[in-house]
Amino acid sequence: MTTQARETVQAAFLSGNLRVVVATVAFGMGVDKPDLDAVIHTALPHSLEEYVQQIGRAGRDGRTGRCMLFLDDAEYVKLRALSHSCMVRKESIEQFLVKVFGRDVGGSDSEQQVTRKRGKGKEHARLAPSQHRALPIVAAAAELDMNEEVLEGCLSFLQADPTEPFITALPNAAATMDVRFHRSSPEELAPKHPVVAAILAAKCRKYSGTYKVHLPALLSVIDRPPGELLAELSALAAAREVGLDLGKQGALVWRIVRQPEDWQGLLDEMTARLDQVSNVRQCPV
Repeated sequence: MTTQARETVQAAFLSGNLRVVVATVAFGMGVDKPDLDAVIHTALPHSLEEYVQQIGRAGRDGRTGRCMLFLDDAEYVKLRALSHSCMVRKESIEQFLVKVFGRDVGGSDSEQQVTRKRGKGKEHARLAPSQHRALPIVAAAAELDMNEEVLEGCLSFLQADPTEPFITALPNAAATMDVRFHRSSPEELAPKHPVVAAILAAKCRKYSGTYKVHLPALLSVIDRPPGELLAELSALAAAREVGLDLGKQGALVWRIVRQPEDWQGLLDEMTARLDQVSNVRQCPV
């Protein structure tokens, strides 16, 4: 919109000839119009203080002012994670470790069965069947109160030891994908294409011919990097065997190298490290 057009709209709105105007927050905060009846937000303000200031433009003439806010869940999670980026609880780090390794910090199995294998005179815990894992970023940020930077920092910590890392971080991938089969059924493709067999084994939900594939569930039944699985699906899409749509939300991806022998020690060490770089606070649950 040109400057002249903006000025024309503003003049019409202030004079009462235009009842509704869609504008930026900066415009709204600069409006001096006592008979403003309503303020509608299409996005969440960054703080409660900002929201109070912005809705205060309505009802200045003493009449009832109406305010409405359209809340987007993803935007709320992002802003909440940013506001809590310096207040990561030790309990959240503990739950993060549970998700990474698939078992409780206390040592009991959590997500997958843990088997023991002897080697070089000591026991090493190994997961079956897959060492590859994924964690949807938005969902994890909401559940753990840890923003994406902190989540990625925790993964980096777990692979920091160059000789004996706990995990190997892999490139982020789409947390979900929609897969549709065209020429052949998934049962026909599965014997020659492991990724299709994995989709069936993961029992992905099917809606109107579309399989809703969640990456963590897919990796629980096939021990391959997500990049290889996506390449295989992309090749099938190029051959017009499947339709493939990747979800907008991302996921952290890693491969487990070894299980920690001292879980509590690892938790304490990670908490101390984050305390240095992120001002970790051990808040009560």
